[in-house]
Amino acid sequence: AVVSTQSTGELPGSSEELQLSDVCRAVLDATTLVTMVPGLVEGAVSPHRPSYNPHLVEESCREILDSIPTLADHVTCHVTEVCCKAIDQAQAVPRLYRRTNRET
Repeated sequence: AVVSTQSTGELPGSSEELQLSDVCRAVLDATTLVTMVPGLVEGAVSPHRPSYNPHLVEESCREILDSIPTLADHVTCHVTEVCCKAIDQAQAVPRLYRRTNRET
C-alpha cells in the first residue's frame, strides 16, 4: 500500500531505506561537524563575543560524538537483518527444489 507522504511527513520511497540512509548521513554529518565546528566558532565568534566559552562547544561536540555509536549500531542491526533475510531465502532453495522436482 502506498502511504501519502503529506500525511506522514516522510519522503517518497521505502521508509526502511530512507531511515537507513538518513542515519548514515547523520553519522557522516556528525563526524564532519565535530571536526569543523570548534575551529569555525573559535574564528567567527570569539573575536566578537568576549563572553564566548569554548568549553560549551567542546561539550556539545562530545555529546555528538557520544551519539555516533548508537547511530552506527542502528545501521549495523538493519544491515544484519537484511542479510539474514537473504540468507534464509537462499537456505530455502534446496528444500523448495526437492518439493517441486519430485518424480511422479
